[in-house]
Amino acid sequence: LPIFHLYSSHLSNDATKEYTSLISGSIGSSFYSVDFSSRRKIDNILFGPNFLQYSTAQDLSLLKALGVEVIKPSEFYIDHVLKKTALTTKLYSINGVKMEECMLTMLSDMSSLCEEMPDFAEKVVQYPFLTVGYGAAGATDHAEVKVLRPNELYDPREPELVALLQPTYFPAKIFQGEDTLVILSSLGMMQALDWEGVIACATMIELMTDEDGGDTWSDTHKERGEGAAAKPSPTSDKLMRSGHFLRFLDKNIDDLLDVNEPKKQEQAGLFGGFLRGVKNLLTDTEEKKKVDVDGYIRRLQGIRWVPTPSSAREPCMPWPDDASENSTALPHETRPVDDAWLCSAVSRIVVEPVNNHRLRKTILGWKEPITHVVLAQQLRGISASFEEARAEASLSTSSTSSSGGEDTALQSIRETITGLIPQLYSRLNTGVITSSQEDRMEEAVKVLQDVKWIWVGDAFVSADKVALTATVNATPYLYQLPQDLQVYSSLLDCFRVKSAFEPRDYVSVLATMAQDTGQLEEQHNKQGKDKVEERTLKEKEIDLACQLVTIVSTEGSITAQASKGIGIYIPDNTGKL
Repeated sequence: LPIFHLYSSHLSNDATKEYTSLISGSIGSSFYSVDFSSRRKIDNILFGPNFLQYSTAQDLSLLKALGVEVIKPSEFYIDHVLKKTALTTKLYSINGVKMEECMLTMLSDMSSLCEEMPDFAEKVVQYPFLTVGYGAAGATDHAEVKVLRPNELYDPREPELVALLQPTYFPAKIFQGEDTLVILSSLGMMQALDWEGVIACATMIELMTDEDGGDTWSDTHKERGEGAAAKPSPTSDKLMRSGHFLRFLDKNIDDLLDVNEPKKQEQAGLFGGFLRGVKNLLTDTEEKKKVDVDGYIRRLQGIRWVPTPSSAREPCMPWPDDASENSTALPHETRPVDDAWLCSAVSRIVVEPVNNHRLRKTILGWKEPITHVVLAQQLRGISASFEEARAEASLSTSSTSSSGGEDTALQSIRETITGLIPQLYSRLNTGVITSSQEDRMEEAVKVLQDVKWIWVGDAFVSADKVALTATVNATPYLYQLPQDLQVYSSLLDCFRVKSAFEPRDYVSVLATMAQDTGQLEEQHNKQGKDKVEERTLKEKEIDLACQLVTIVSTEGSITAQASKGIGIYIPDNTGKL
């Protein structure tokens, strides 16, 4: 007789079939019922078309007597819900919120379900049943609800993880009750990033967008304020998240690198032997498969995740042109802040402190010394930045009546460079001495060829404008190398710095002075140069010109120069050359 009450099925197209007989037919070959005598009932949404309802214990006894298979709730969850992954997905697509409530009920009953089936927890972790992020309620399309296993998710009670990961890496809000999270932790929910999580986090950072007007050096350390009126820009949010990630690695890289070490493995598990037993069940063999740490390191080194500011920390510090385009860099493109003055023209500078030597050496690649080519590029960049600063100071002085502030700023830059230069020269000088660096030093020489790179105390000049000794003070045209820089003899020899100036150098200075005072107007017109206003020599310039002419004539070079058709400029009684 059709007197046996079926559960109303959300999956059936026949909504009128609520009662059936026990004769096998279109419904199926067998019927089931679930024994709820020891715990609360399961929501109807989970039952398929072969499950019969009952009201009392006597009804259940009758069903047993009539041959209906009565199963325990633990068996029902495993065999008729979780094992049928396609069914679970379909149930979430039909009524995701209700399905979440059913799974929450199952977790709440975990203790009694494990008493009923001792290996229930070990079976549960094999199947995806937890929604993530904003859950089914926050999904725009229920068909797109993401469902994962407990050991594929991270613990939202860990602030470090919340700062690093997007909501889709955590259980949905409905599963974030304290009691529920304790249960999920026992089922393998992660309290720290594993290597897959590290790669996912780094990739997420790389894909975040940048906007023009990125953060400056100091902005990197700013945290997002509570209740701030303005929403953080994508750039600042990217820097903040990448900063969190770098600090996380600084703290946890040892555990990640040592993941295959037996002692570390034994200590890493949560809830001791139970969790290790669950994890072992998820592997193909009793022995845990070794993690390809080297492979993960290579992947991490190929992702742009390292936070670097978009502008320099000091007024005259050179900075890469592409720094403003992307606030993160590849690990091998970076150097620590301590090296900023030695390589900022080429490398991206990390301002976050990195204390773990294994992170610095193995991941970021800071074990390698700064090459002499990079040092040469840095020296060239500092020189160019100084020239820009001096030009700006000169322009400001000419447009304002008071220039004291600008002079002070420029003088501060000069003092900084004076303190820095010995480090650069010393490293370059060592490179010349070291035979293994000869090829690189040739490249370094090319980088500084015809560049003003020799610091004379207040300005950079090219190598042809200095000598170890000088018989006359011909500044600002020729300079005697400062005494404290003469110790870098190998470097000076490499660039063929003169031991003393020759007469032709002084003849060249006289020509330059004539040009500066507008005496070469004819040549300027021929060369298409701007006309220089003609003027007489100042008293100091006349003294210098007379000294140079005297030296040249004493050494008998005037006649030699004239014989080669080279003119020598001599001051006349009007103060012109």
